[in-house]
Amino acid sequence: MFNSIEVSYLSMNESRKLYKPILFDSQNHANEIEKLKQEKDVLVLDTVEKQLVELYKLRNPAQGHDKSVLRTQVQKDYNYDYSKVGVWVYYPWRKTLVHIVGKEEFIEIRTNRNKLKITEEEQAILSNK
Repeated sequence: MFNSIEVSYLSMNESRKLYKPILFDSQNHANEIEKLKQEKDVLVLDTVEKQLVELYKLRNPAQGHDKSVLRTQVQKDYNYDYSKVGVWVYYPWRKTLVHIVGKEEFIEIRTNRNKLKITEEEQAILSNK
């Protein structure tokens, strides 16, 4: 998924020894994600809806900037179900599980503010650094 991160699927005990995030695809690893969510000492941060609202806003500038209106539209688009969206990133050393959008959407959100500052070619070069 992310080039700089090695994807590993290990037991919970093995994963705590790692100092690299572990990625779980929302669609294909629901069981692993649920196991992590059920652990009492794992902090779960689900930021995917906020990121989807941001993505909707930048893809639909004519809709305006009212976050509650944008949020309602995103909720309707996904039928209030984000379980199959994006990836879950587990940080074993922090015992933290974070739900984010997929790679392409993440990059689109993160680089949107650069659109008028650097060209797409320059962004492509920088993405490989």
